[in-house]
Amino acid sequence: MSPDPLPLLHPGAHFSPNDGACLMELVSVLAGQRWSDHPSCTDPTLATIARVVNDELTDSSRQALAPMAGSLIGRTGDPARLAPLLVRACLAAAQRLLPRPSRTLERHRRRAAQRLAALRRPRPAWAAQLAAWLYVRGPAQQAITAMVLAVRRLPTDERDRALLHVFAAAMAATQPAPRRDWAEHLQQPRSSQRTVASGGPLNHTHVP
Repeated sequence: MSPDPLPLLHPGAHFSPNDGACLMELVSVLAGQRWSDHPSCTDPTLATIARVVNDELTDSSRQALAPMAGSLIGRTGDPARLAPLLVRACLAAAQRLLPRPSRTLERHRRRAAQRLAALRRPRPAWAAQLAAWLYVRGPAQQAITAMVLAVRRLPTDERDRALLHVFAAAMAATQPAPRRDWAEHLQQPRSSQRTVASGGPLNHTHVP
């Protein structure tokens, strides 16, 4: 029996595998979780980066992400540290491929560096958790959006190259989980695919 081919990735969120899949929805299937573009097996900021890169790439370049789906499983950790670390790495990667440095991206990069420095200062646990929650849902999202808007100005081929470079930087900034090679799930029949739970459409990252 020959292994199933890699699925074609599509932009946006989908109600079920029959409608297509983005990168993070494929990850949810491989991890055996409920069909979603926000699987719990991947750090939230890394998942956001994966979703926006998936959506911004051209159809042909997007398919280069599919073999990486298994590597996104288990890439989790302390969001307070991972969010600014990922933001800093992705902004630096994008800046290197822009025709001239972006002041906006540099401002977000400095803010991420300040956030990392703040983690070394003692503070009550509740305060640290609140600060991390606010950064992940505010400045980190704003920085990723700014990165996408800056990269969009590049010609198509250069834009795809920059987005893939950003995704590679995000993967390099995180550590894979010390567990079995999840990539082997790509060789299994996808009978385990889950349909989306009721309750309306999935929330997919949107960059205006």
